[in-house]
Parts: sequence; C-alpha cells; structure tokens
Amino acid sequence: MATLIIRLFLVLFFAALSLLLSVDVLLWLGLPGLPNLLSKISVYLLLAAFALLLVVGCLWMVKLILQSLAHYFSAAQSQQRRMWFVQNKQQQLKRLFYLKTIKLHYVHQLKRNRLLKADNRKQLRELSKTVANDLLAIKKQLSGPLFKELQQELQLHCKRQDMQSLLQLQQKIAAIS
Repeated sequence: MATLIIRLFLVLFFAALSLLLSVDVLLWLGLPGLPNLLSKISVYLLLAAFALLLVVGCLWMVKLILQSLAHYFSAAQSQQRRMWFVQNKQQQLKRLFYLKTIKLHYVHQLKRNRLLKADNRKQLRELSKTVANDLLAIKKQLSGPLFKELQQELQLHCKRQDMQSLLQLQQKIAAIS
C-alpha cells in the first residue's frame, strides 16, 4: 500500500515537472494559449501530488496513534501497569519498613546511652559521697596536710568524673583507717 502511494506521488510529481518543462518549450516556440493551460494543469498536478502525500502521511499518523491507544488500553497492558504499580508499592513499603527499623534502633540506642550516662553520673555521685564520708570519718586520725591532700584529690577526681581513681582513693582511705 505504501509503495503504491509513493509510486502515485512520483508519477504525479514527474508528470507535473514534465508539463512545466513542456510549458517552457512551448513558450520558447512562441505558442500563446497552450502554455498557460499546461502551466495550470502542471501546478494542479504538483499540488495534487503533495496533497496526496500530506493526506496519506496524516492518515498514517492517525493510524499509528489509534494503534498506540488501542495497545495502551488493552487488557494485557493494563494488567502489566497494575503489576508494576503493585511491585513499586511493595518496594516502597519495604524501604519504609527498613527506614523505620533503622530509626527505631537509633532512638533506642540514644535512650540506652542517655540512661547509661545518667546511671554513671548517679554512681559517681554516690561513690564520691561515700568517699567523702569515709574521709570525714577518719579526719581525726589524719594530720591536717594529709587530710587536705586527700580532700583535693577527691575534688579533682570528682571534677574529672574518674570512677577508677575514686575507687583507688577509697581503697587508700580504707587502708589508712
């Protein structure tokens, strides 16, 4: 069908060109009325050839559009799009679940760290009170400079929040008493 239309276009086109050449020859020969008529015919043939090509091109485009629309709205394509939608939704839910579990682990880790820090501060406070009470209990047995030195050591370890040094200081005080 397409080759027939192309052949018809070429026949009309070359017929119009040959008529235009014959008009040129007739004008050169000096015939007055015939070239005018042949030029009108050749212009109409040329116009018909291009109109045929344009109409066939437009019909071909409409046919392709209709085929594409029929293919798009077909049951198979509709099911395929539905399946892609469901797969995409599942992937989205998996990603959301993964991100929520990461967030949950992060929040729990933050809470755990906060509780651990609070517990460490509480234990440090209690240990420093115990060491201070032990130091006050043996104050009468110690000389003034040794008591001051132990008290400064206690304050230094409390400032540094050094649990290990506080335990060593408590053992030192226990050994003195």
